[in-house]
Parts: sequence; C-alpha cells; structure tokens
Amino acid sequence: MTQLEAARTGLITTEMRRVAQRECVAAEFIRDEVARGRMVIPANQRHLAGSAGQAPTALSGHARAYPDVAGGYPGARADARYWVNQTVAQRGAEMNGADVLRGERAPRRLDPMGIGRLITTKVNANIGASPVASGTAAEVEKLEWAQKYGADTLMDLSTGGNLTECRQAIIDHSTIPIGTVPIYSMIIGRRIEDLT
Repeated sequence: MTQLEAARTGLITTEMRRVAQRECVAAEFIRDEVARGRMVIPANQRHLAGSAGQAPTALSGHARAYPDVAGGYPGARADARYWVNQTVAQRGAEMNGADVLRGERAPRRLDPMGIGRLITTKVNANIGASPVASGTAAEVEKLEWAQKYGADTLMDLSTGGNLTECRQAIIDHSTIPIGTVPIYSMIIGRRIEDLT
C-alpha cells in the first residue's frame, strides 16, 4: 500500500508519524495533506528496508548511530531552529560509521520526510557522473557531503559510467530520498541525431 492509499483510507503510517515528528505537527495533519495530494512522502519500499532491499537489523543504520533514541531516529526537537544543526551533526555520525569506513554495503534506512505545502522548505542537491569525469566513488562522496550539510533530497543526474552500479551505491549510502532521470539511461552512448 502506498502512502497516498493509506492516507485516503484514513490510516496513519509509520512514515507519516516520522514526518509529523520531524515537522512538529500532528500525524493527522500529515495524513490529511497526503490524502489531499498536497504532500508526498518519498518512501520507496526497497530504500526503507535498507541497502539492496535488506531488512535492517536492530543495530544497523540510525539505530547504531543513535542508540539512545527509540527506533534509531533523532526526533524533532521542540525548538525547530536547532534542527538543521542537529541533523548535520547526526548525519556526520552516521557517515563515519564502521561499515562505511570498511566499504561495506551497510543496511540503512531512509529517514522519511515530507515535501509539500504548509511544512518546512526542503533543500535538494544535484549530483551526477559524466562520460568524461567522476565515477561511483566520487558520486557517493558527493552524496555524503550533501547529507552532511543538510540536503533533504538528492537527484542523481548521471549521464556516464556504470549507471546501475552508481545508483545502487548512492542508494546504499543514503538516508535521504533519491531521484533519478530514467531517460538518461536511454541516451548513454547514443548520438543526438539518433534520438529524434
């Protein structure tokens, strides 16, 4: 069931509760905004489960980074003006985890967030490898910098290299929603004249 389907049937999902916590509003408000189509919660099931769709363990991802917080999530603070600074510090702790330093595909969880009217403004970061520069490792590093400095979402605009490998690595290391431009996969290695 999607977030929209759940909202339209009156259900409040775990993701809606997390968004409400982050935004310091009632979960019913989040549900109603999603049901009306004025808010989305990017919550891909594979990304929610962790890297490559693995179910997260009790000591993985946020739970390991924030062991004193229920569910591993650093809840929204009553004083919202400090939220960004706290998030930057928390993301730094997550990115420097032992699994990342060993280069393992650490199970992670997407930290659900809402995009829409009547909630806080979100920051999107754009990254992408080109046919002549960058690569998977560089794109993961860009993702880590984006997360560290508070990006809420990220778009991978890669047009070169191994797109499948690069996108999977980005998802594996991300706790924020990731977007892509699927048509870029179609144009890899093709001439402009062949696309018309």
